[in-house]
Amino acid sequence: MNHIHRNKGYKPEMLADGPVRELITATCDTLTEPLHNIGLRQEVPPELTAALDENIFLFSGFKTHHELVEASRMLKDDKGGFKPFNQFLKDVETINNTYNRNYLNAEYNFATASTQMAVKWKEWEADGDDYDLQYRTAGDDRVREEHAALDGVTLPPSDPFWNHYLPPNGWNCRCTTVQVRKGKYPQSNSEEAIARGQACTAKPKQQIFRFNPGKQEKVFPPKHPYYKCADKDIVSEKISQMQSGPLGDKEIKHIQQVRSTLDKINKEKKWFDHIIIEINTKPTKGNNGETDGAGTISLAPKHATNCVKALENIRMGKECTKAQETSMCTLWHELTHNRHKGSADAGNKNSDTRKYMELANEFVARNTLDQFFEALGGKLKHTELMKDRDNTVYNPWVKKYQKAIDDYGIDQTKVVKDVQEYLFTKDYKTQDIGLAEALMNNSDGKLTFKEANEIVGKCLEK
Repeated sequence: MNHIHRNKGYKPEMLADGPVRELITATCDTLTEPLHNIGLRQEVPPELTAALDENIFLFSGFKTHHELVEASRMLKDDKGGFKPFNQFLKDVETINNTYNRNYLNAEYNFATASTQMAVKWKEWEADGDDYDLQYRTAGDDRVREEHAALDGVTLPPSDPFWNHYLPPNGWNCRCTTVQVRKGKYPQSNSEEAIARGQACTAKPKQQIFRFNPGKQEKVFPPKHPYYKCADKDIVSEKISQMQSGPLGDKEIKHIQQVRSTLDKINKEKKWFDHIIIEINTKPTKGNNGETDGAGTISLAPKHATNCVKALENIRMGKECTKAQETSMCTLWHELTHNRHKGSADAGNKNSDTRKYMELANEFVARNTLDQFFEALGGKLKHTELMKDRDNTVYNPWVKKYQKAIDDYGIDQTKVVKDVQEYLFTKDYKTQDIGLAEALMNNSDGKLTFKEANEIVGKCLEK
């Protein structure tokens, strides 16, 4: 509400704004809880989980849109002036109660029943018509009369009755369907059962429930009123963009989600020849992070925490703090190591050979840091980190190498490209050559290889 008040209104383009997206995510998290609880988790095929997740996020987005449209209508007073925020907040409390208490309670109950039916339907589909399905009510005095008329309907899964009348058949409907042995119960007359189903959902507001959650892989009715609005195309586009973005629509809470995100991005970017197997937390004094170069990355606890927070901020369209972006630098440095296509052994940890390799790796990592953030769907705010990152021992080496590029007026982009190519394709034990050649080849004849090599050597001097 504060976001709407500051912007003097709401329009569907604001759905991706951080505060609005938080409301969508909070709604979605509530409604997907039945899908991801322990009891159902092992039963749900991944493809169905993805489809139902997508449907619930879409539903949550449209619900939020309607909620905020109503709230924005209460921004002005009777004289046409904007209300003070406290007054506006008080006035919209009725909308909050309607959408986020009353409606949400009914939607949660519906999501629970609908998800269960969708999961079971996939199991019944696999069995085909070897069994029958039977409609059952809760069997108490709270059962609606029109729903009671369907109690005991017994038909095979292929019968058209189930296309429209698989429960739930209304808000807070407690009906269910079970699989029964063929022949145990007499089969119902299909036409009569369909007529009862039509009567059960005859009213205009009831007709939206004529769908099969399992067949259509949707938790909520495709014809729900939320999907009817003047800006439907814009709302759909904004929600689709949020879902298809690099970080998706799920809140990022732990370090392994960072790994999953990178795996998703890699399918498009083709960064790694192998997958990133694991990103974990490893407390090591004086060490920001490390990697085995074969897909496992360990980060110091504070950097792991900051990376999770950074990705969540990027996902929500918020700016990252400098501390978070600094931690992302560490992650990107280790990821850059994992982009090597051949030998990743640079020998002794304290040798000059290893230091030259780290110089090349850090130089490439910080000069492509903005590309990393862009691939994640964000934008690097603290661009000074591409020139100066003082939380790493490699910083003075890179700054000296950068100074040589500046002093000789060498094209920065070309040097980065050459060092990167050499770093990713050549032996780690020869990276001093790659660093020198990148300076020489792009100096327009100002530097010989011997002179460039001497510059590289001095980068490691204290």
